[in-house]
Amino acid sequence: FGPINILQGNVTFESSSALGLGDSSKNIYIGNGAGFGWGTMAANCARPIICSNNATIYGLNVASNIFTGPITLDSGNVNLNANFYHGMIFSNVISGAGGVTVQYQSYVTFAAANTYSGNTIIVDCGSAPGSILKLVGNGSVGNSTNIILLGITASQAYPGALDVSGRSDGTLTLNNGQTLRGDNGS
Repeated sequence: FGPINILQGNVTFESSSALGLGDSSKNIYIGNGAGFGWGTMAANCARPIICSNNATIYGLNVASNIFTGPITLDSGNVNLNANFYHGMIFSNVISGAGGVTVQYQSYVTFAAANTYSGNTIIVDCGSAPGSILKLVGNGSVGNSTNIILLGITASQAYPGALDVSGRSDGTLTLNNGQTLRGDNGS
């Protein structure tokens, strides 16, 4: 396969082949409101992914959907959705002017020192466990302007969460100008 441009709707790829999705040097572009899903794979998603505002990357049907190619966020926020406790692991750098929203009870892991400058939003899920963003190894969101954990109210038992226990130093360092906040939406 050559470059893939998803301008609307969703495209998913699932296969038991270890060959993956063809030439790993060719981009996948996900347009505004479009989505790309990766699931039930014998191989990692090694292609570079370029996302516009409100694009969605889906992790489907398995505990750990692994993305090893670089991700570029053009603008706005890009949704990361591994619906209902599935996992997504991003081992390469996520860069660009956009940000990420971890949604729908997703478990997302960042293992690289990411350079994107938009917001990082981790969404609650009402009366069920919320989404979790895990930083492991040297994983970081050091350029993300705001890190926002949604759903922190007196009646909210399951807000979005940020877990840094898997980082090499076990800490989250906020850089000058960065904000970490809990937001109950009111």
